[in-house]
Amino acid sequence: TTSSYEARSYGVKTAMSVNEALVLCPNLKMLPPNYPLYHEFSQKLKELLIKEIPLVEQFSIDEFFGDITGYIDEDEVLTFAKYLKDKIYDELKLPISIGICKTKFLSKLITEYAKPDGIKYISSSEIPSFISEVPVSEFPGIGKSFQERLKGYGVKTLGDIKDKRELFYSWKKPGIELYNRVCGIRDNKLTI
Repeated sequence: TTSSYEARSYGVKTAMSVNEALVLCPNLKMLPPNYPLYHEFSQKLKELLIKEIPLVEQFSIDEFFGDITGYIDEDEVLTFAKYLKDKIYDELKLPISIGICKTKFLSKLITEYAKPDGIKYISSSEIPSFISEVPVSEFPGIGKSFQERLKGYGVKTLGDIKDKRELFYSWKKPGIELYNRVCGIRDNKLTI
């Protein structure tokens, strides 16, 4: 289950029990899921993206990564994103949010800041200032137990991670990968 942006404004969260949600939002309206419809739109969206972007990776039923490196000049990225967003709405009537950055994990994070129904672009030079105050809990792949571990080292924000390169590199591969993902240094290539 998931919650609409209207329900979220009352504190209702994805996967919260119905009883908890009703306490926070007594006028809550619940709709049954329609998985065949979601799958159909997911396929249509993927087909549209593949026609517009050279390399597309499906991350979940409603999340995709697109690599436009060498296809769209950096100064045209926002124009292309607006074109793509408009095309998706015109053809599929789907409102979407687009987060743009040079790596997958940062793009996923930035998409959260584009919601609902917006576009957010962070250039390579803006990454350090953007991540400086973002809580570690918001970064994809940092779970609650790891958040607690980080807290023990005084790490509460992504900026704190950036400032502790030696610590993360001392944790070998997992620490190095996390540090690089947070800082936009390296990321996995898209897979199709």
